[in-house]
Amino acid sequence: MAIKVGGVTVINNSRELENLTGASGTFGDFHPNETVISSASTLNISMLVPAQKVDMTSAITFTCTNKAFGRDVVLILDTSTSGYTPTFDSSVEFPGGAPTWSSYRHWTITLMCWNGTNVRATAVGFTDAGTPSSSGLPATFTQDSSFSMFGNINASAGSPQTWSSVSFEHQSGSSRIRVGWWSGDSSAASATQYTYINYTGLTGITSVQFQYNVSAQSCTGYCSPSNGPTPASDGYNSGTYYNGFVRFWWLAESNSTTTNTNVGANFNSSDPDFRVRVICDQGTLYSTCELSGTTLSLTSAYGTQKQV
Repeated sequence: MAIKVGGVTVINNSRELENLTGASGTFGDFHPNETVISSASTLNISMLVPAQKVDMTSAITFTCTNKAFGRDVVLILDTSTSGYTPTFDSSVEFPGGAPTWSSYRHWTITLMCWNGTNVRATAVGFTDAGTPSSSGLPATFTQDSSFSMFGNINASAGSPQTWSSVSFEHQSGSSRIRVGWWSGDSSAASATQYTYINYTGLTGITSVQFQYNVSAQSCTGYCSPSNGPTPASDGYNSGTYYNGFVRFWWLAESNSTTTNTNVGANFNSSDPDFRVRVICDQGTLYSTCELSGTTLSLTSAYGTQKQV
């Protein structure tokens, strides 16, 4: 049955809008039809596509087009089990800044044009389709206060070392993930400090995995100690998930043959510095950590002059 206003049809028998200036689109049961976009980077804010869905297969930078006052769109985003990172062009403004996308896999994002230039956006995260973002796994965990990203040692004998390392271990019997923080040097080695990611209500856990993310890491000098000098040296690559007991180790070591060693890493990647992924009956859940700084710098010098 068509709907008329003042004798003019505004919704016809096919449930299509008619005779409305500036309005168009096709609706089913008065709900917008979902438009699936494959690996799109252009986000069309148009009444023709009021609900859009993107299943990410890689990181995507979205550019908004057709902006005009009052236009809006709902974007249903699946970052996949790989936790790909979306970014939006500078016209899009999230209150308080963009959310931590790695916290959840599924997102419902509403974008509304404030004018022809600015787009106001809000985002709600879900661990899995139909599951609210509140889950039994904390969205974030924090670095231990004793953990240092800087080390500098000098010694005139032996093989002076300085290191920073972070380990992960799933302790299923205690419903927690133990995170070990260890930094120091061979002149004053300290015990590993532990923090815990405690979870509740998670069933059917099939996988618990860990990753670190850096934009770059390097070693100059003696670069073949038994541990390190970077996690990549031990077979742990940035951005890759690993399970079991995992230790990501950065270590600078020198000796009488190679007197100066420098090891560095830049934690300024768009991805979180550390990420835990749990796959269970409740979906694919994530917990992330951002370190207090972005630069890790370790220096070891063999001899009498301390290197700075």
